[in-house]
Formats: sequence, C-alpha cells, structure tokens
Amino acid sequence: MSVDKLLLAAERVGAVEMILPDRLFFGDDTLEMSETALREIRHQNRQIRLMGVPQGRTIEEWASTLFGLLGMGISCIGISKDYEVWPGGLHGLVQRVRAWSKTVDIHLLGFGRDPEQLFHIARDPGLSVRGVDSTKPFVYALNGIRMSRPERDVLTNTVDLSQPPYPRRKLDYFHESFADVPQELIRFNINVFRHYAGALDI
Repeated sequence: MSVDKLLLAAERVGAVEMILPDRLFFGDDTLEMSETALREIRHQNRQIRLMGVPQGRTIEEWASTLFGLLGMGISCIGISKDYEVWPGGLHGLVQRVRAWSKTVDIHLLGFGRDPEQLFHIARDPGLSVRGVDSTKPFVYALNGIRMSRPERDVLTNTVDLSQPPYPRRKLDYFHESFADVPQELIRFNINVFRHYAGALDI
C-alpha cells in the first residue's frame, strides 16, 4: 500500500499513530520501506505518531533494524510475536529495546503461543511495555474454549501458566460472527488475557 493511501486511511479513522511499512523477517527491506514512508510523511508535514517494527532473519539483523528505526526518531517500537521462538523470546527483545532507549514506547504486536513470556514481561519493573494486542481470547471463545486463569500456588509460590491448546484462527476469521458466542465466555477470556498482561492481579 502506498504511503498516500496509508495516510488517507489514517485520516479517515482519526488515527493518532501509524505503523511504518515493514517486511516480516527482512531487516534491510524494512528500513528502506520505513525511510521512504517517513520522507513522504515529513514532506507532507503530517503530524502523526509513528511506530517502527524491527525485522530480521537473525538477532543481529533485527538489532541493526531496531537501531536504524530508533535513529529515525520514531515514537514507538512494535515487536512481532513471530520472534517469541528466538533465544530469550520476546522478553529478551523488549530488554534489548529498553537498553537502547529509555523513552521510546514499546508495543507487542500479538500474543505468542507461550503465555509465560507475556506474564514475565508484564512483571519486569524495568521494561514498561505500553500494550499488547491479540485475537486469542476471541479465537478461544469462538471455539467454545475457556482459557485458564493464572493460578498461584501459595505453598510453592509458583504460578500455573498453562493454557488449553490454541485452536488457531480460521482463514475467514475477520468475517466470523460472534452473535452466538456467549458474551460471558468472551469477557472471561479477555480478563484471563488481562491477568497475563499485568492489568489484573492474580
């Protein structure tokens, strides 16, 4: 999508922040696309917050993309859930961003398959992640599945973070109807997600 179309869409919905273009797993392409978009946005003198999304096939490439994006003066770094499988997972990537910038916002683009990572990120006092988005509470609800709330064992002071197997989002998910899904189940799953994200205590 062209930058003009992105800006038009942002204007029509009253967006206060826009994600610069990126290409999943390709750092050089991401930097080039983001720089091109940023030049056009500044040429048009548009006042909108910008999120950059580091990409890479290796941690070194990802870190190089991160450094390049931070040098552009953007206001937020988005971290894709696809990197949760790397050593250190999303927690390690959030720590890396925060080590290079104490002020840039951090947003998690998706809630990966391992809820334990989100749980620990939310409870790391040095990280201050702005938010996380996910369809998982809704996908579980569409399949009639109640998520498992994190439960603390007072004797061992450990937390059970296990979840039922994820049923995966259908290809036509965005055309699904929630009319027949019990609202109580949706709300329950959302609150489980909020427990993991640190918005609710356990």
